[in-house]
Amino acid sequence: MKVFRMLAFAILGALVSAVSGVMGGAWAQAGRQPIDWSTVSLESIGGGPLPTADYKGQVVLLVNTASLCGFTGQYRGLEALWRKYKDKGLVVLGVPSNEFGGQEPGSKEEIKRFCEATFDVTFPLADKQSVIGP
Repeated sequence: MKVFRMLAFAILGALVSAVSGVMGGAWAQAGRQPIDWSTVSLESIGGGPLPTADYKGQVVLLVNTASLCGFTGQYRGLEALWRKYKDKGLVVLGVPSNEFGGQEPGSKEEIKRFCEATFDVTFPLADKQSVIGP
């Protein structure tokens, strides 16, 4: 049930992002601008930079992930979402962080191995990030 709920929120977020892309003028009037992904620099969990400039014009579902979290099963739903919609302009981008209860303590190699072996994750994963700010 939790995975279904997370998937429903993910789809809702993707739809809101898609509508906001169509209504770009309305967002600009509200003082919000879409992310210019060509200016975002993120390292891939596998090494090297993620091709963030390629995300321009696509809906990016950026998800904070953790391998020891109660929502770890979300990887299954996120992977299904990625496989179904990646050719239609959706990017699922996993961003692991250890800042919420120490639920992602592993190295990037351990996280990558866990995601691939346990959930067959093929969507892009960033290297572990600080997500709560300074």
